[in-house]
Amino acid sequence: MTTYWIYEDDPSDYLRVHVSSCRWVMNRKPSMDDPRNRWYDPFDTLEAVSNVARGLRRKNAQGCEHCLPDLGDLNRHLGT
Repeated sequence: MTTYWIYEDDPSDYLRVHVSSCRWVMNRKPSMDDPRNRWYDPFDTLEAVSNVARGLRRKNAQGCEHCLPDLGDLNRHLGT
């Protein structure tokens, strides 16, 4: 079963959505060198990811260019 993860980079005002098999998820670090960054762990559906992403209100919200390139700009899909 595929699950989805969100990586949020607070200082850079962006988030990326990844699938559980993505190399970025598999090699993730707790903070990716900055404690203001975080991983939101797994969501069963893209709808659940969208609900969380909408609440985070990041200027740059996209699918990972490696594992979800077709997802593109989440803000366009979310209407934010």
